[in-house]
Order: sequence, then C-alpha cells, then structure tokens
Amino acid sequence: KLDRHEARAAADAELNDGCLELLESVRRAGIRTALITRNSLRSVHAVIEKHAMRFELILSRDCATPKPDAAPLRLACQKLGVSTQEAWMVGDGSHDIEAAVAAGVRGVWLSHGQPRDFAAEPWREIATLGELAGLLRATAPSTGEPRRPG
Repeated sequence: KLDRHEARAAADAELNDGCLELLESVRRAGIRTALITRNSLRSVHAVIEKHAMRFELILSRDCATPKPDAAPLRLACQKLGVSTQEAWMVGDGSHDIEAAVAAGVRGVWLSHGQPRDFAAEPWREIATLGELAGLLRATAPSTGEPRRPG
C-alpha cells in the first residue's frame, strides 16, 4: 500500500522553484551532495529520472534507518568524506532537523513560509531555495577552493 502511494506521489512530484538551478550551482561549486529520504529507493529514482536530478549519493529507507535517526546523515558524511561539522542537512520537515541535531550536522529548515511546529532547533531557517543559494554564497570560503559542506 505504501509503495503504491509513493509511486503515485513520485509520478505527480513537482520540484520547488529554483531546485534544479540550485543543484547545478552546488555541483559547479564542488559541494558534495546526498539525498536522504524516508521514501523507497524506487520512488526516489522515479522522481530523479523525471526531473533529471543528480546526486552523488542516495540513501532511502531501504539503505539505512530512516530519519529522524542520525544514522543516515552520519553514513552520508562517511561515504562522501565530509565531517559532520562541515555538513549541512537541508530539509522541510521535522524529521530532517531532528536528524541533523542528533548527527551534529547544521540543519537548514526550508519553512515554505510556514511557522515551525516542532521543537528541534535548526541552525538556519529559510523560506525558499533562493534564500538557500544566498546562504551558501554568504558562507563560502574566500580561498577559491571547492567547498564540501555535504
């Protein structure tokens, strides 16, 4: 039943405004990326293929204990060679930020302009992906070296 629901949701999935442009900008900047989701690997691949998205690593509930457990974030950091202190978890749900806090990762909550209704405290709060692009630019090192916040 869950797989049928996820397959339908994947087929109907639309991306947030600016998502593909942001991912391309992140890729060009040399920032390592992982997609960590509570969804099935099958539904994730359907969305990725539909929208021609690219991630270096994909972790679904089929691969690791799902969020809010910290395990998938720690596993992603390990596989990407990124420390938890330099990694960011960008997500729009309570489980995303709870997992970030538990893993010692900077949690960036995408609020979509809604009030936060959970206790976990994000490192930063943004309403749009455009704000995330600005936050990434504002925190970029001035050395010219590729960044690896995860």
